[in-house]
Amino acid sequence: MNEAEYWMLNLVLTFQVPLSALACDGQKIEEMFNRKSHGLGRSDLMQLLVMLFRAGDLSASHYGEASTFSPTEVQIRDALDSTHDRSDLFVGLTQSGGARWEEASKPNWHKFCRWEDCQDTVKAADGVSHGTGHAAAIDRPLVERSLVMAAIDGMHIDLPSLRWDRVNNWQATYWKMLPAAQRATFNCSYFRDGHSWRGQWWCSAYREWLASHIDWYTNPFAGKE
Repeated sequence: MNEAEYWMLNLVLTFQVPLSALACDGQKIEEMFNRKSHGLGRSDLMQLLVMLFRAGDLSASHYGEASTFSPTEVQIRDALDSTHDRSDLFVGLTQSGGARWEEASKPNWHKFCRWEDCQDTVKAADGVSHGTGHAAAIDRPLVERSLVMAAIDGMHIDLPSLRWDRVNNWQATYWKMLPAAQRATFNCSYFRDGHSWRGQWWCSAYREWLASHIDWYTNPFAGKE
């Protein structure tokens, strides 16, 4: 696996992303995903995506649909050319792509915490949403620490509403299942920009990154230019 392949698999590790975002300029990619850009020109990016889709490491899905497929080159090109913020085509890992990432990254899943975005019940005029959130990890102390960290992202957690349960066959990510986890469920409030496509998945992605931004896996290309 080369660095470009790893970059792509690692990008969609915990959430799927719109293909159109990959065609943005390097600065915008770094701002959106909080990581170094892939640094590829359009032709090389297209070649990389075609190769990973054909190898079965990546799959595509239409926005809001659970079924996945391997897109044609025309579909990939059209998605990259999309000028809309919300692309109709999203890209994510397959089971085999996840296995390749695990082989390269040697993850410690005991250090991973999954956040599920709050399900809104009320949205006030000032843009503050109120709803129910979930956070889960194999070990409860990690969840507790992550709840504290969530305040950095502007989330207020109603502690009296906090309750715990054990989840069997835990879906740690959309492609990875683990035997069990400790899950916290709570009422919360937070600011959300409902007019941006980022408001639909970026809030969840950022909190998940925040909760999991500890050394739970090794990037074999970290620090390389």
